[in-house]
Amino acid sequence: TTSRESSDMTVTLDAVRELVTAGTVRISEHGYDELSDDGISVRDLLSGLNSATVIEDYPATERRK
Repeated sequence: TTSRESSDMTVTLDAVRELVTAGTVRISEHGYDELSDDGISVRDLLSGLNSATVIEDYPATERRK
């Protein structure tokens, strides 16, 4: 990854952390399905957020515009 890609991923993770802190994060049905497929609970996801690392980012999706 380039430093720009790394910076973009940090911005995404920081945005997610802010939404969680504000209590305004929303998980789609597809998101729940993906978590379930990987054996991850929402509680586990949220409790591990502070130590999370982004490995893939999609900043140009419609939801981010």
